[in-house]
Amino acid sequence: MIEILERLAADALPAFAAFAMAALTWALTQGALFLRRKTDSEVAQYGAGALERLDAVVRDAVGATVLQREVTIALADGRLSSDELAHLADVARDEVRGLLGPSGVEALAKVVDRDAVELLIAAKVRAAIESRLGGGMLLEAVVEEGVK
Repeated sequence: MIEILERLAADALPAFAAFAMAALTWALTQGALFLRRKTDSEVAQYGAGALERLDAVVRDAVGATVLQREVTIALADGRLSSDELAHLADVARDEVRGLLGPSGVEALAKVVDRDAVELLIAAKVRAAIESRLGGGMLLEAVVEEGVK
C-alpha cells in the first residue's frame, strides 16, 4: 500500500506542481492587471485635474487686469510688435507661475515631463493671448512688423 502511495505521489506531484504554478501565475497576473487599471485610472484623473487647473489659471492670468493694462499699453500705437508680444507672454507666464505655485508646477510635472512643463505653459499662454486678442490679429501684427 505504501508503495502504491509513493508511486502515486511521485506521478502526481509534477502535475500538481505545474497546476499550482499555473494557478499562482494566473492570480499574480490578475493582481497586476488590477493594480495597473487602478493606478492608470487615478493617474488619468489626477492628470486631467492638473491640466484643467492649468487651463483655468491661464484663462485667469490672461484675463487679469495686469495683462489688460499691458495689452492697452502695447496696442497704443494700434499694432503689436514682436517685442511687445514677447513681453505680454512673459507677463502672462509669470502670472501663471505665480497662480499655480510650486505645488501646481509639481502636479504638472507628474503629468508631463518636467522639461515640457514650461513649454506647455508657454503654449497655453500664447494660445490664450491670441484668442483674447481676436485670433489672427496677433499674428498679423507680428507679420506686418516683420515685413516693414
